[in-house]
Amino acid sequence: TSTPGNTFAVQGTGAFDSWLSADYFLATSTTATSTFAGGLNVGSGRFVSDFSSGNTWVGSGNIGISTSSPYATLSVVGDSAFDSNVINIASSSASLLTLNYLSPATSTIPNTGNWTIANNTTDIPIFTIEGSTGSIGIGTSSPFARLTASSTNLVTAVFDQNGTSDIMQLWDAGTPMFVVQDGGNVGIGTTTPWARLTVEQLANDANVFVIADEGTSTPALRVDGAGITYIEQLQTGAMIFDTNAGVVSWIDMPVTSAIAIGTPESYSANIDANPILTIYAESYGTEENIGIQNQAVGLGTTSPFASLSVSSATGTIPVAVFYNSSSTELFRIDSGSNSNNIGFGTTSPSAKISFGGLSADATPLFMMSTSTASATTTSFMIDSNGLLGIGSSTPYAELSVVGKFAIDGLASIGVTSNPLC
Repeated sequence: TSTPGNTFAVQGTGAFDSWLSADYFLATSTTATSTFAGGLNVGSGRFVSDFSSGNTWVGSGNIGISTSSPYATLSVVGDSAFDSNVINIASSSASLLTLNYLSPATSTIPNTGNWTIANNTTDIPIFTIEGSTGSIGIGTSSPFARLTASSTNLVTAVFDQNGTSDIMQLWDAGTPMFVVQDGGNVGIGTTTPWARLTVEQLANDANVFVIADEGTSTPALRVDGAGITYIEQLQTGAMIFDTNAGVVSWIDMPVTSAIAIGTPESYSANIDANPILTIYAESYGTEENIGIQNQAVGLGTTSPFASLSVSSATGTIPVAVFYNSSSTELFRIDSGSNSNNIGFGTTSPSAKISFGGLSADATPLFMMSTSTASATTTSFMIDSNGLLGIGSSTPYAELSVVGKFAIDGLASIGVTSNPLC
């Protein structure tokens, strides 16, 4: 050039067959490309382009920042900062991209705002870390717990354990509270559940298991710390006691002294809301520490007035019927629709008290006796043929009297032992 602008100016291509030293190099062309066949080291290792021997193109060299021995295409020693809204990582040849940590490291995020991974900036995040709480969200940008998972179309969570260890455990302050074992057994309060669901009582547990009743104070089902089960309402099929259970109690209704004396306390066995059997008593307060009084059983009534009260107010079935082992009817009390008659040996009593004999049975129909310390004497009887005996156990006529008898209006009769008629 005939007009050099510096102490030394070269216009065109130049070559230096040795090192070249300068305070700085200034490239002013916006289209030219600077090439360094042997690599480039700026600032004693602050920036290094290392072309290993035998490489013939620039793209095969490693670039180092703050290192003179870069071991990858770009090696940075020290902290780095990117003042950019978007950092793109892509490959024109690899099907997968990998972030590889070569040593233990901690990544930090600001304590305000969220750190998220998403398909794009407008979709619901795939993964979220909330900066202020450290809460993690999967499928949500607003985790409301330490771990929140949300899904629209997929199953929210699946735990697939392929070995023999527990599938899942939940701990509280170092104590396991919930476990799902290999095989599916679930334990609450135990790490060794022996059934599909095992609930173990913990120290000071007032209730071991509770099913609430729509938020009311009386749960639908409760098992307390003593193992007693409380059920508000129960609908069951057949119920049996354990094999060879021995002497057992069926149902108990505790009564305290706090309730007024004479208050009815009872429970009933119903069919279609109709009481069939009622166990009844009345509270007795603290007097004599009895607790209850007027214990009774009601059949067909919820207000028994005797130790055993039987009511058949509706229908035509008898109030009571007694059979022997051969299913022969011995005694019955008919219901109101059948005149409330009582029958002995008859299925159709025709009077308030009816006696019926059985064929080929010589047993008397009715007998009254008097007893002393030495003997029992028949005083009145009706034998199987309907003969009436007074003072005789073997009447031979419709009326047989052994002994004296008097008829008002007559002076005297039968003063001897001979039959009157």
